[in-house]
Amino acid sequence: MCISKVDMAKVKKFFKQYLFAKFQCKNWELCRELKDYDPKDDQKYLKWEHFVEYVEQVLDALDKTSARIIKEIYIQNKRICELPYSYSTYYAYRKKAIIELLAYLDLKI
Repeated sequence: MCISKVDMAKVKKFFKQYLFAKFQCKNWELCRELKDYDPKDDQKYLKWEHFVEYVEQVLDALDKTSARIIKEIYIQNKRICELPYSYSTYYAYRKKAIIELLAYLDLKI
């Protein structure tokens, strides 16, 4: 299933709303933790920018190809959620973003 230019605009709008509503406004604690990452802190938290960069990768993949690659990214990231807690929270949010994108595009996993 190829995604048209109109659909891409909708997807980008969806992700923008997703990031602002769910990560910046409604979850200040998580956002603060991700932004306050300090390399000396044994990588306790990952940078907020890493999450944003990941979302940009997803959008880039959508720009270049079909929604099929999103399914592949989702499948690869399912295993990541089994990592230790300091990482699992971050990756669980990545997984959630993929699930919601798939639902938005009306695709089945």
